[in-house]
Amino acid sequence: MPKKIALLVMRIPEAEFYIKMCPFFDRVGIQAEFISCHQAASKVIRKKGYICHDIFEIQAPGGFSESEVLLTEKKFGIPNIREVYFRESVQFNIKDEKFLLEKTLRYLRVMDQILNESSFDLVAQETADFIAPLTLYYASKKNNIEHLFIEPSMLKGKIVFSKNTLFADICDESLSSRIEQEQLDEATCLINEYIESKDIRMPEKDKVFFLKRGWRDLFSAQKIKSLFRKLNHKYFTKEKEEYGAIFNRCMMILERAFTLRKMKKLYTSKVPDCNYIYFPFHVPFDLQLTTRCNEFFDQIGLVEYISRKLPYGWVLVVKEHPASVGMYPFKRIRDTLKANPSICLLNPSINSFDIIKDSRAVIAVNSKAGVEAVLQGKPVIVVGKTFYRGKGITLDVDSLNKLSEAIHKVRNGWAPEYNKVLKFLAQVFLWSKDGELFGFSEDSPRKTAKSLIEQIGTV
Repeated sequence: MPKKIALLVMRIPEAEFYIKMCPFFDRVGIQAEFISCHQAASKVIRKKGYICHDIFEIQAPGGFSESEVLLTEKKFGIPNIREVYFRESVQFNIKDEKFLLEKTLRYLRVMDQILNESSFDLVAQETADFIAPLTLYYASKKNNIEHLFIEPSMLKGKIVFSKNTLFADICDESLSSRIEQEQLDEATCLINEYIESKDIRMPEKDKVFFLKRGWRDLFSAQKIKSLFRKLNHKYFTKEKEEYGAIFNRCMMILERAFTLRKMKKLYTSKVPDCNYIYFPFHVPFDLQLTTRCNEFFDQIGLVEYISRKLPYGWVLVVKEHPASVGMYPFKRIRDTLKANPSICLLNPSINSFDIIKDSRAVIAVNSKAGVEAVLQGKPVIVVGKTFYRGKGITLDVDSLNKLSEAIHKVRNGWAPEYNKVLKFLAQVFLWSKDGELFGFSEDSPRKTAKSLIEQIGTV
């Protein structure tokens, strides 16, 4: 079992949560150290007596050349360095590519230096695709250090681990394990609970992002408190942190608020009474698109393409993700709806359960709506990379040119087999482990630490 692990910290709540996990590591002889991208969090960690490597305290040479970029990509195993800073460029609207490139190169050097000097056996972090977590991932890869991404499972109070990869998929052990009647019974209960509640429960830490997005929510006490904290760190205590572009952040919130007001004019409150296929918009700035399926980053363009592949008389129903209301450009959405009468934009307050129930099929890149559709026994056409692809319960499309063939199968009555759905869910149960990163319950740190320790033991 690895004896020394590194945990990446991006915010104070993360530091506080991981600190609560450390006593459980100590009991089994695992030494945990922190790599911090937040100087205020570094103070919290050190005050508790733990070793903290603050990236802002480490000197690294600056500057770059084209030849150095190529050498860096080769040395760290990076397919294209632009992909490392793609999310920050689009989410924070940063047009200065030189700044992003220099930041990426500096972070790669800093992460590499930390890993070289500290002799870690394993690096673990929450799944994310901003520059800091991605550079730590690639630095781990360069130094042949085992790396774990941790993210919420589709099951309440559960997490999953992805070892040495940016993509999450059911591990081979879970796929090859014997399925017992107990797991099949749990799968049946999950389907029944979903049908009864009409919802798949989300992680506790994400609930704030799924609230109704009105002016009150965008200017809530929580956001005002966060703003003042950032201002205090930046201008008074002079403590550095990631995501400290306060002006850009405020402008994004304002733009989203105004867009939301205009978008209400485009919403339809009634699900169409005809044959339709449902495509749920993904959160535009989420690693499911920005890293795992960035070829589908242009969701509006994808929707236009799908609408042209529908049979005559069918409608494409779309709905914004609850966490992304107001984030898509109003003018482009409006023009798309005008030019494509076969596209129907539903009010985001409508429950996806009811949309899926009356649909002919769901088309998904990698959203959880695909799982919801499978639970309802509906056909799901998968165009991206996701953990439910290739499990015998979906129509998997390798190229958008094959979309028409998949839709033709739907017209002919294709649907997932119930027994295969049960087997898939049983595999999800085996893959998922107890825990909830940064969960609010007092027992979350213990459960998460226990599952991480068990996972470390298999590395």
